[in-house]
Amino acid sequence: SFLLSNIKTSEIKGFFPSGCINFLDSTVHNIKIKIQNADCPDALQFTRSNGDVSEVEIINSAYDALDVDFSNLEFKKVNINSAKQECIGFKSGLYRVHNAILSNCKDKAISVGEISTAFFDKVFITNSTHGIVSKDTAEIYVENFKSEKISFSCLAAYRLKNNFTGSYIRINNLINKCDVEPFEQNGSKIDIIN
Repeated sequence: SFLLSNIKTSEIKGFFPSGCINFLDSTVHNIKIKIQNADCPDALQFTRSNGDVSEVEIINSAYDALDVDFSNLEFKKVNINSAKQECIGFKSGLYRVHNAILSNCKDKAISVGEISTAFFDKVFITNSTHGIVSKDTAEIYVENFKSEKISFSCLAAYRLKNNFTGSYIRINNLINKCDVEPFEQNGSKIDIIN
């Protein structure tokens, strides 16, 4: 279990690894991480890692909050409040999140891209610019989704980079109507089952 507060970055921003806390080529089991006031390009970053995380709580991230690349990870609970950029960013891997509570995400609350597959059991997003975004051959499956005060796009599926194809989102239980209409680019698909 980790609890870190008032984390500051090094003088060099944008170089790898970019997290205040980094797990690189790691296997994790049942860890709990809480980060407050992070001032790094990513508050928490996993790269080429696998295993399961019992809880992630990130409060007040100056940039991205949780960034995961090239990994196979399961998160039981993710609670993020206030990220100046993305709250959750998954890329090139296989991911499962049982419960995500995301608020005050100034960019995307959830961004999944570059040939990733992500499963979410419960997602609640409030007061954010974008809700759930699937891009560049990614697939997102959500069992239960609720959102409030999404200002730009609640759901979006598209291709951003030319070397990928379209993307997919499936919502099995949309608990309330989105504030704004979903965006579905040609070649991408959003299915809302109920």
